Amino acid sequence: TSIPFDEETDPKRVLANLANKHWFHGADNEVVYYHFIPDASPINRYHPVAPVRFRIGDIVEAQMSCVVVPLKGEKFKMIHQLHLLALLDATYTQVCF
Repeated sequence: TSIPFDEETDPKRVLANLANKHWFHGADNEVVYYHFIPDASPINRYHPVAPVRFRIGDIVEAQMSCVVVPLKGEKFKMIHQLHLLALLDATYTQVCF
């Protein structure tokens, strides 16, 4: 079943407007965004954060899966799916602003 995009992920509804019978946003393809805080207790190291917090140059941890599916003949296609993006260090981008 399809789940809606939140306002922070799709503020202009570009992704939501792409949804049709071939494309949908489900729980299996939702990306979660976190900020890693090393001083916190081991249980609460990753805190949820808005996707707009990420900038080019940030040091991040990404969790993704890759699946190879066979096509016609001797061809294959690799499908990547991003699951999690965690902000580890924003030091370099904070100096730029």
